[in-house]
Amino acid sequence: MPVPAVLRPGTGDVLRRTEIALRTAWVRLHPRLPPTLMPGCD
Repeated sequence: MPVPAVLRPGTGDVLRRTEIALRTAWVRLHPRLPPTLMPGCD
């Protein structure tokens, strides 16, 4: 899974909010393991 870039506020954006939408998905990490619920970003 790639690591996203660090979000840094600009000079005038310090008081603004940054929202990151997270969702979960069932992922099969290995053929012999059951699916696992994992968080991810849209």
